[in-house]
Amino acid sequence: MRLLLVRHAKAEERDPVLWPDDALRPLTDDGRAEFARFAKRLRTAGIAADAVLASPATRAWETAELLHRHAKWPLPIRCPALGPDDSAVLLRFRDVLPAEASGTIALVGHDPAFSHTASWLLTADAARLAVDFKKGACLSLELPDEARNAPGGRATLEWLWTPRVARKKR
Repeated sequence: MRLLLVRHAKAEERDPVLWPDDALRPLTDDGRAEFARFAKRLRTAGIAADAVLASPATRAWETAELLHRHAKWPLPIRCPALGPDDSAVLLRFRDVLPAEASGTIALVGHDPAFSHTASWLLTADAARLAVDFKKGACLSLELPDEARNAPGGRATLEWLWTPRVARKKR
């Protein structure tokens, strides 16, 4: 199984007056535009997902919708375990992925949870590997099917793209 971890695009600055609930904080206009270009680049490169699970936080949900619109990935499915306040995504990894999940699964969420999850999947230690997970980045991991129930340290890093990729000429 391929796992794509997608960090939400650039969001508005925290502001308890505008967004008393930080989960309601949206993407910036620049964040939307930059990520739309990035999503189109993913599509052009032939990178696709069979399923997309997304944090219900507005900024992550908007990012997942941009992937649907511009990369032509499936409609996202809300996954509360990917929320911004849940840094324990990796501890409930099997709960996040549907039992029948196969192919390429995209998770759209937040950091530092995704950096810790990537480190855990690659090294079996959530703190061993420092992942510079930029906003709007996509990390691809290959996970052997037999590692599904005990994935820690079993993944292989395929690539990490940041939105800067979409700005580069081919």
